[in-house]
Amino acid sequence: DVHACSSSFDAQHARRAVATHLSQRRHAEDAADKEHLEESFERLQRDSSRELSRLSRKNESLTLQLQEQAEVMGALRSQLAGQAAELARADKLRDKLKAVEARFDDDKDELMRALDKHKKEILLLNSELSRSKREEERLRRHVRQLEAELKLLQRR
Repeated sequence: DVHACSSSFDAQHARRAVATHLSQRRHAEDAADKEHLEESFERLQRDSSRELSRLSRKNESLTLQLQEQAEVMGALRSQLAGQAAELARADKLRDKLKAVEARFDDDKDELMRALDKHKKEILLLNSELSRSKREEERLRRHVRQLEAELKLLQRR
C-alpha cells in the first residue's frame, strides 16, 4: 500500500512538475510575446511618428502651394476685371466710332451731292464762257468787217 501511495504521490508530483513546467513555459512564452508586442508597439509608434511628421511637412508644403495659387488666382481675377473694364471701354469707343462714321457718311453723301452740283454748274459756266468767247470773237470779226466796209464807203 505504501508502494501504491508512493506511486500515486510520484504521479501527482510528476503531474505537478509537468503542470509547473507547462505553466513556467507558458509564462516564458507570454513574457516573450509581451516583449515582442511591446517592441512591435514601440516600432509602430516610431513609424507612425515618422509618417505623421512626413505627412505634416507635406501638408505644410501643400498649404504653401495652395496659398501661392490663391495669390495667383487673385492676381488673375484682378487682371481679368481690368481687361473686362478695358473691353467695356473699347466697346463704348467702337460704338462712338460707328456713330461718327454714320454721321460722316451722311455728311459725306451730302457734300458729294453738293460737289457734284457745283461741278455741273462749273461745266455749264465753262460751256457758257466758251460760247460767249466764240460769240465775242464772231462779233469782233463782224465789227472789223463793218469798219472795213465803212472805210471803203468813206473813201468813195
